Amino acid sequence: MEFREEAVQFALRSSKTVSEVGRELGMNPETLRGWVNKHKALQDMKADAGLTLSERARLKELEWRNHELEMENAFPKEPQRTSRGIPVASKYEFIDEMRLDTVEYAHSVEFMCRRF
Repeated sequence: MEFREEAVQFALRSSKTVSEVGRELGMNPETLRGWVNKHKALQDMKADAGLTLSERARLKELEWRNHELEMENAFPKEPQRTSRGIPVASKYEFIDEMRLDTVEYAHSVEFMCRRF
C-alpha cells in the first residue's frame, strides 16, 4: 500500500506523463493511471463532503452548463451561419468529421444537429 501511495504522489508531482512515470517505476502505466484516477476521485469526494445535497446538485448543474458552453464556444461558428442552401449530405459529412475528430474538439451528434 505504501508503494501505491508513493507512486501516485510521484505521478501527481512530476512534470512527466503518467505513462512515463509508470515505465520509470517499472510498472504498467495503466495500473498507475487507475491509481491516480482513484486518488483524484477520492479527493473530489472529500472536497464535496462539506456541501449539502442541494449544493452538490447545484454544483453538478453548473458544471454541466459550463461543459455545454465550452462545447458551444469550441464548435465552429461558420457552419451554422452558412448552413442554409448547403446540401444535407454535406451537413452529415461535416457532423461525421467533427464526431470522429480529436477528443478535444469532438461534439455529440445531438449537439451538432441542434446547432445546424
